[in-house]
Parts: sequence; structure tokens; C-alpha cells
Amino acid sequence: MASMKMKAAVLQSQGPGDVVDYRSVTLDPPKANEVLVKIVATGLCRSDLHYARGLWKHPLPVVLGHEAAGVIEAVGPGVPKERLGEKVILSLAPGCGTCRFCALGQAYNCDAVVAAGLKGVMFDGTCRLHDDGGDIHHLALLAAWSEYAVVPSLSAVAVPDGTDLHTACLLGCGVASGLGSVINTAKVRPADSVAVFGCGGVGLNVIQGARLVSALPIIAVDRNPRKRDAAMHFGATHFVDASVEDPIEGVKRIVPDGVDFAFEVTGEVSTASTAYWTIRRGGTTVLVGQPPEGALAGFPPYEVSQFDQKILGSMLGSMRPFIDYPKILNLAAHGRVDLGGLVSETLSLRDVNDAMRKMEAGTINRVVFVP
Repeated sequence: MASMKMKAAVLQSQGPGDVVDYRSVTLDPPKANEVLVKIVATGLCRSDLHYARGLWKHPLPVVLGHEAAGVIEAVGPGVPKERLGEKVILSLAPGCGTCRFCALGQAYNCDAVVAAGLKGVMFDGTCRLHDDGGDIHHLALLAAWSEYAVVPSLSAVAVPDGTDLHTACLLGCGVASGLGSVINTAKVRPADSVAVFGCGGVGLNVIQGARLVSALPIIAVDRNPRKRDAAMHFGATHFVDASVEDPIEGVKRIVPDGVDFAFEVTGEVSTASTAYWTIRRGGTTVLVGQPPEGALAGFPPYEVSQFDQKILGSMLGSMRPFIDYPKILNLAAHGRVDLGGLVSETLSLRDVNDAMRKMEAGTINRVVFVP
């Protein structure tokens, strides 16, 4: 199979403005244990925005996008030809299968994935994307803001033929991170009280994850009062408008002793500290949102130790894609998880810069791009 020309959204520089250029690039064929996926739908995640604005560093140029679904059109050596034609959701945590973390079922912490991700390359240390200026890097071994993507075969999680890929693509990050933080990371139980700080795309999935396990009450907290309706739709029992009320007082007005679990989903350091002060003795603060690199948050070690409190980090909701993606799709098929309601707009990848501005303005939950 020869290299092919295709269109992709390429991040040329990090900073404000229209930093992503939708243009023609060259894509090499899949190598050993890789597959070529025709991208049907791909999402915009706040992590993509962090890279675009320079809050997180990454080798440039790079094709972003890590929340995607598509169809396998070609396979490299070592991949069964029976996989051709499979509908798949892409996972940004394929795992090498041999390191300590993979052995523990924590592919999202895989040594090989982390090493390749930091360099913006595939497992073999090279790039499949190029233009006249040289190599173009891959975000998370996926580079899904494109018409096609070459990815590790373990990144391509097969789903039933009838799956709607335009909503299923959201499992790749936002849905997995939100639901998983509740079910896998925090292990919230029925009637546990929950506060969710931030009602964007991931926050709404934390809320519906809490509803799924019958948490009560489920308190949504946001500075944008327009988020109330979406929060209540996805399962919040209460909404605290942090633009007019102190969020700590607002949560404790509802649960005076503090909540069992407080989820921070904005990625803001100050909000992480605020979330902590809403938990009870023995309670847990779960950090889902990801702040700028190098940011530090303050927590009182006396209270944490004296009151047996916990602070947990949640990467990708501690998800096991080949196990958890099918479960979520089954829940969605039976009306227990709402995927379609998360999508605010469906746009062309040509509109990626405009979509990022809308995310910054807080006027959308999730955008799905159709290449």
C-alpha cells in the first residue's frame, strides 16, 4: 500500500487565534501491528484546546484529535485481515501489553504510550504524517483531526455494526473520563452524595455517571447559569450558581456535613481547592480536570490525615477500553446513558478554530467534527 494524500487539521503554532490549518498532508500506510482507519467522526476535547493554546507543550507541527470513531480500511503486518471493515472507537491508551502498568490493567499509564505520546510519534519512534516541510507529529498515537488515521491496532476497539459513530466517538475521552471517574476511580455507591464542579462535556458525564450508580444528592456547580438545564437533564438534583453564591456554602447548604465525593472537572487549580473544602470527614476529592503543566494546588495535610480524607487523580476514568466501551454502548442502547444529548453541534473540520472559540466561551458542551 502506498502513501496517500488527505486533509487534516494541523496545529502549526501554539497560542491565541486561528492556529490550526486545515490542509493537505501525506499519510504513510500502516506498519506492523497498526491499522488504517477512515475517520467518520471526531470530537473536540478541552485537552485539544490546551495544546492549541500552549497550556500544554507538544512537538510541532501536530495533528490533534483523540476522541474519534471510524472504519478500518487497511491493516499492517501482524493484524488479522478479518479486522477489515470493522467499526471502531479509537482509544488513546492502547498499552504495550508488557509493562508493569499494562499488567495491572492500567493501559492509560503504559510506559510505551507515555514515551511515544511525549514525543508525538508512533510506538516505533517515527511519524506516519508528513508534508513538504518534513514530519508532522501525532497526538496520543491517533492524530484524529483528519480524514484518515494510522493507529496501533490496540487503539481500535471494535463496536457493533449498528453503532452510531457520530456519538460513539465521544467514548474515546469525554464519556470515558466522566463515567469512569465515578464508577472506576472513585467507586461511588448508591446514596453517596456527590458534588461536580464544572458542567462542560466531561462534567456532564460525571453527573450522568453519578446518576447511573444512584448517587444522591448530585450537586452540579458552575459559574455559568446557562449550564443548569444541561446539568439537570443529565441527572443533577441540585444546581449551585457559583456566579452568585459561594460554591462551598452552596454545597453545604444542601449537605451540611459535606459530600462524600467532590469531582473537580474544570482543570482550574482554585476550583480543585474549592472542591476539597466541600467534602466531609472521610470524604474524597477526585481531580478529573487537567490544569496547565506545572500548576500546584494547596490542600491542608492536617485535615487530610486527621479526617481520613482522600485526593484521587483520574486519568481517562481508569478505563479499560475493550471492557468498558462495550458496556457503555450497551447502557446507551438501553437509555441509561445519553450520548446524543452531549453533542451541541456537528461541524466540518474546516471549522475547528471557530469551535475552539465557542468552547472557550462556554457556549457548547461537545462538538463533533465530520471530516
